[in-house]
Amino acid sequence: MQHSFLVIGFSLNAIQQIAYEYLLASGITKINTIQTLANIPYVLIITPIFIKNFGLLGAAISFLIQMTISAFVYLYVFNKVSLKGSPLWIIKDILSPLSISIIIAFLTKSLANLIGFSIYETLIVAIMMGIITLFILFLLFDYNNLVSTLKTILKRFKDEEYSIYFHKVLKLIHYYI
Repeated sequence: MQHSFLVIGFSLNAIQQIAYEYLLASGITKINTIQTLANIPYVLIITPIFIKNFGLLGAAISFLIQMTISAFVYLYVFNKVSLKGSPLWIIKDILSPLSISIIIAFLTKSLANLIGFSIYETLIVAIMMGIITLFILFLLFDYNNLVSTLKTILKRFKDEEYSIYFHKVLKLIHYYI
């Protein structure tokens, strides 16, 4: 169970990283300092309480809470500083794809548990579903970019140099399978 909280927490951490890096590159370090100083009491006081009462699950929940607060703070400041507009882009560009990804991941994990896959089979299914999820997200949120990228890839495969490498990769795959 704690794995789910950690995955969501690290997802939020990855989302906040974009805003964090932007703010640093823009020379706005005050928010980073404030955020770090605000996290210190949380980590020193609240996290041990969660760990004492709930063990590893408490640590994961505490991490999730910390990353949720941190992500929303960074996205709010990022929106005010760089976009100076409506925060609706957060819903469209971040929360919608994240929600779809989490739902697909949950369904995949539930199906793997129901069928009784081994660890390796679950890993293979997770990788395949990750690729399918990316494709679905591109179709839903960035269709034009997906089509132009696929056209570029197909054009490059028509080039002789890429074709040779592609056939070598296929031979290696067939050799090891």
